[in-house]
Amino acid sequence: MSRSHFLFATFAALITLMPGATARANGILVLGQDRRVHASALVSDGVDSDSDVLHLVAPDGGPFVESSDVFVGFQTVAANALGAQNSILLQHAIHASGGYNAAGDIPAVEGFAYANGSSAVAIRFQLQTAATYVFQGFVDTFGEGSVTTGLSRPFQTVEWFSSTGDTHVDFNESGLLEPGIYDLNINAQGTLNLEPGSAGNISGAYEVNLVFGSATDAPVVVAQSFAAFPNPFSNETRITLPESVEAARIVDLAGRVVRTISGEGVLVWDGRDENGQPTANGVYWAAPVSASVPTAPLKLVRVR
Repeated sequence: MSRSHFLFATFAALITLMPGATARANGILVLGQDRRVHASALVSDGVDSDSDVLHLVAPDGGPFVESSDVFVGFQTVAANALGAQNSILLQHAIHASGGYNAAGDIPAVEGFAYANGSSAVAIRFQLQTAATYVFQGFVDTFGEGSVTTGLSRPFQTVEWFSSTGDTHVDFNESGLLEPGIYDLNINAQGTLNLEPGSAGNISGAYEVNLVFGSATDAPVVVAQSFAAFPNPFSNETRITLPESVEAARIVDLAGRVVRTISGEGVLVWDGRDENGQPTANGVYWAAPVSASVPTAPLKLVRVR
């Protein structure tokens, strides 16, 4: 996931669970969820000012693939903020990726620039029976801001990872969860304030995969939908297949088959074609090869 493609900034997101929102995923009961992205920017050249705000919230427990992008500026001052999230609940997993970044430039001797953005996930669920889990992914920050993720239950932290400053943290933890109520939280946010004669760029990114199994079996992702994480992606993306799909063909916008990847469960595309050559940045489609039930193609975006 390229830092240069997250241009967003800080938002003090208060994550409040949605009462009454219940859905089943992964053998768990989802009691509430709140997933959102936010970006805002404000600039002034000492005479005039310009501002913009974009705030997007997942309407339900379905896939949430959104980005907020705002740009404001004049000839002597400019600021850009962008926020993104790609999250989904599968039968045996919860996946989320996204981040923030903010950029600004004030070459003049007057004015100011402010940019902020966030990407946040809050999911509360109840385990009916004991289950094994894998908690895997990364958190990454460049410059000011922070990215945190945690799995917890009342009065007990199960897993917790954080990144601030110029830091990258990978994690891959596993264990057993007893029956009860748990919270999965992700909060990525940062703020950029610039004075005259300065320029700056800050960013943060995350990928979090929470995969469930039974108390006696290893965790296995069993997808009920066709999905890819991360998406957009830089080096590689993992394509999760429904049970009816046996392979995926990667197709460019001209309709040419770039690569065919066979397998079950989760496929990994490293952004290369059949000859092992890197593909160009842009939009591709993962066309499912299904033995039974038709499945709609999946849009993939490669950025570097």
